[in-house]
Amino acid sequence: MVSVAAYHEAHADVVLMPITSQLHQQESPYAVSIKDWHSAGLLKPSVVKPVLGTYEKTELHKKLGSLSSVTRLAIKRSLAGIMGFKQIPAPSPAVHPGQIPPA
Repeated sequence: MVSVAAYHEAHADVVLMPITSQLHQQESPYAVSIKDWHSAGLLKPSVVKPVLGTYEKTELHKKLGSLSSVTRLAIKRSLAGIMGFKQIPAPSPAVHPGQIPPA
């Protein structure tokens, strides 16, 4: 689900991006490969297709899994590129105490 709780409270529908196990879809610009597909609750290696759709909440029958924060960030970056918004920077490596941060 791409839409957030505040949207769900105000609308009878949700905004989704389809997930497919047809891996040739990852060649599409802005498609997001789900690297941790098994821990996300998916049955096969999968890709988030760069397509938005709206569905009524009543059409959703069950939750199949949950995407990691890394995959969700990749989806946000994909959407920013599709919509022409300012790109979201990639996460920087963690800086440990006493370590000098990269310039």
